[in-house]
Amino acid sequence: MKKTPTNYWSFTPRQVLSIGIVALVLIVLKVVVYLVEKQPAKVEYIVNQEEMNRIQKEMDSLYAQSQQLKIYPFNPNYLTKEKSFQLEMSLEEFERLQLLRNQGKFVNSNQEFQQITQVSDEWMKKYVQYFKFPDWVNKKSQAEQPSKVEKISIVVKDLNRATKEDFLAIKGVGEATAMKLLNEREKLGGFVSVKQLDFIYGISSEALKNLKQSFKLKSKPAIEKINLQTASIEELARVPYLTKTMARQIVIERSKQDEPLTKQQFQKIKGLPLEKIEIILLYLTF
Repeated sequence: MKKTPTNYWSFTPRQVLSIGIVALVLIVLKVVVYLVEKQPAKVEYIVNQEEMNRIQKEMDSLYAQSQQLKIYPFNPNYLTKEKSFQLEMSLEEFERLQLLRNQGKFVNSNQEFQQITQVSDEWMKKYVQYFKFPDWVNKKSQAEQPSKVEKISIVVKDLNRATKEDFLAIKGVGEATAMKLLNEREKLGGFVSVKQLDFIYGISSEALKNLKQSFKLKSKPAIEKINLQTASIEELARVPYLTKTMARQIVIERSKQDEPLTKQQFQKIKGLPLEKIEIILLYLTF
């Protein structure tokens, strides 16, 4: 009888089940260990609270700046509805301005803008600095303002003692005019009246006006007056503003009279310069 060999690897069903459970547990443990090893290492951060506060303040400041409206100078006559809202104007305030524009009219000053729109004083203080009217509006506004007249204290000097420098200090008086004044005064032996300035040829009206404001006759020259009744033609011709022809006519008229010439009769003699009669009489006796 043949002998069957003994099988050392044969297990009972219960043993097989136990072995399977153990194997499953080992596999699960192996998977868990693998997954745990694959997890990133936990890093701990140390937070500096002061630094975080500083960063937060900078972020808040940048945000606030980004929220602010950048305003450029503008003509308030051409405000759009969107722009007026950005400038915190109410719809009613904008529509008042729009109504004026629809009539073909415009505001030409800060005051007119506030009167038309009725915006508050606080609004004007905040935004009026950005108003920019056309140059011609600004020039017109300046021209309409009353000019401030500076009061200048004028020191009145003696016309017969004034120097060349005194004359040159007067507005409108140049070198040539100053010399004319000095020459005329020397020829006359001194002025007997400020009106004699009117008879100097070539002085502008502006210079003449300024001269009369700046000079008066504080001292009069000693004049050797001519007797109209007895003077010869040559003597009369030496009287300022009388020519030899005029002197001859005076003598002719004088010879026609039985009585001495009066001032009234003298003034009626033909050919005499009427505008200078008043000054000529200062050089005569009757």
